[in-house]
Amino acid sequence: ARRMGGDTGVRSSPGEGSNFWAVVELQRVALPALEEPQDSALQRLQQRHAGRRILLVEDNPINALVAVEMLNAAGLEVEVARDGVEGVAKARTGLFAMVLMDLQLPGMSGLEAAREIRKAVGLERVPIVAMTANAFEGDRVACLAAGMDDHIAKPIRWEEAFGRIEHHLSRAPSR
Repeated sequence: ARRMGGDTGVRSSPGEGSNFWAVVELQRVALPALEEPQDSALQRLQQRHAGRRILLVEDNPINALVAVEMLNAAGLEVEVARDGVEGVAKARTGLFAMVLMDLQLPGMSGLEAAREIRKAVGLERVPIVAMTANAFEGDRVACLAAGMDDHIAKPIRWEEAFGRIEHHLSRAPSR
């Protein structure tokens, strides 16, 4: 902070806690405008699938918040399940056009949850796509063997994810 022309400090009182602070002076910098490709995956998703309902099974609140914001920006309606058991229960309602599933979940793993969803009558064709930090080829193979349709590795590159989501929604039953 001092190298940037600012300062830092701390105020501490025994039994009451501490207050740490930093002050720096920043300059506002204008960023160049980014042009979106003419026919981006986001635009196709918005045009073709706005209003479709997606189930996101994700236990990490930050990852869930980011995914919900990005999917809402694409025009999709998103409901979140915080663990595999809740994800299976919500998927069984039949209200969702697609399930996006983390693999490492409390209670029931994403692989187990996908297997359970596939057993439910009427959900055989609902796309289940893994969204996970488990990015090795063996992880992708395990996802497909569990009945998932695709595997998107974290950190998510959203333009690519939108394209794959659009692809699977195009093949999904109407919901």
